[in-house]
Amino acid sequence: MNTPTFLKACTLFLKEHHSFLNDAFEYNLLQVLDEGLLYKGISADRVLFCEKYNICKNPYFKDLDFRFAKGDVLTLDIPNLPTTHIINKDKWLVPFHTQFRFGATYEWNTINCISDKRGRDELERALSTWLTLNYRIVEHKAGVRTAAKDIRPVIGFHPDFKSIGIFNGFSSKGVMSIPYFAYEFSRFIRYSQTTLPDDIDCRRLFLNKTS
Repeated sequence: MNTPTFLKACTLFLKEHHSFLNDAFEYNLLQVLDEGLLYKGISADRVLFCEKYNICKNPYFKDLDFRFAKGDVLTLDIPNLPTTHIINKDKWLVPFHTQFRFGATYEWNTINCISDKRGRDELERALSTWLTLNYRIVEHKAGVRTAAKDIRPVIGFHPDFKSIGIFNGFSSKGVMSIPYFAYEFSRFIRYSQTTLPDDIDCRRLFLNKTS
């Protein structure tokens, strides 16, 4: 999946339907009312936080037991390597148009999306052990995986604030799993008779926090 292109298409769709606002969320301006919410003049029944690693700054969810792992990825030009196979050997090498993506590192003590020399050096060392062809680094990016301790999605509503929800914890499996869980969560929101499975309901993390 070409994720950047997909996200651009989603943004365009939301803008065309006047449903997109590009602005940093200010938690202190969120007013929880007896019925619904108010934020900067916008009234809503619910707010859903889909913040990935920025959940660590969210006053409603920041104390839950999340794990964060920074990962670096290289985009490579490898002229003599066919773009017909995915190679997986500790790290992975995936065709990307006429180039390749190679990754990824795991850094547990850094929470930012800044690509650095440490990550690049680790990837180049790994690549040198199983690629003999010449290559050129086209791009170096980094991101942060967000996961609960049990490596299950974190979905649902805050036990004390029924209008404040979360959709997070997909780690490195977001492209594959988010469409399914988004559908299930939307059904949960729309039809009160449905429930969320215990292993993905965010309430399990609140229970673990108090036990």
